[in-house]
Amino acid sequence: MALKKGDFVELDFVGKVSVTDQVFDSTIEAKKPAIICIGAGMILKSLDEKIEGKSIGDEFEVELKPEAAFGARNPQLMQLTTLNAFKKQNVNPVPGLQLNIDGVLATVRSVSGGRVTLDFNHPLAGKAVKFWIKLKKQITDLSEELKVLCDGLNPEVKLKEKEIEISVDRKIPEKAAEIKVLQLKKLIPEIKDHNIKFTTREEKKPAPEAPK
Repeated sequence: MALKKGDFVELDFVGKVSVTDQVFDSTIEAKKPAIICIGAGMILKSLDEKIEGKSIGDEFEVELKPEAAFGARNPQLMQLTTLNAFKKQNVNPVPGLQLNIDGVLATVRSVSGGRVTLDFNHPLAGKAVKFWIKLKKQITDLSEELKVLCDGLNPEVKLKEKEIEISVDRKIPEKAAEIKVLQLKKLIPEIKDHNIKFTTREEKKPAPEAPK
């Protein structure tokens, strides 16, 4: 049966730079398949489009030009800053070093004359890439689908009639929780009439010491 938007599928993939065959991402090396919701923006749009219409068990390769992968390089995303700014943070910038700056990934391209050139382009911007993909199985269990869409929150799901409780390991701001609920209902139409609430798991407190 052909896969369609909204289907959840477990897959293996290997991503390589086309020119060098350098592997930049692999579920095989990680020994953990990926699970995605087709059309939910969890992978590159061009890969989503290639998976849609395929069937479980299919194995195929896709080659993508930069524009369909991680985008063309943008010279405006290069930034020059002072070496002293890094020294104040006890950071030794060297070419190739990747840093999280205000939530954005940057790569150090050069260090010269007290100046550091930062590149805020995606590390694979401007490169053609290729993917080997194998579609392993379709996920239809509602709890598993919810866990996939809440990945990163270490979710535990409890299902009741018309009610879903998603327990996570850290508090989610109220507005963010509202947006997440809307996303879940959009991607899983069968729960559009359910009441969904997020709760925070309390850390286990150490048992009191026995009286001496």
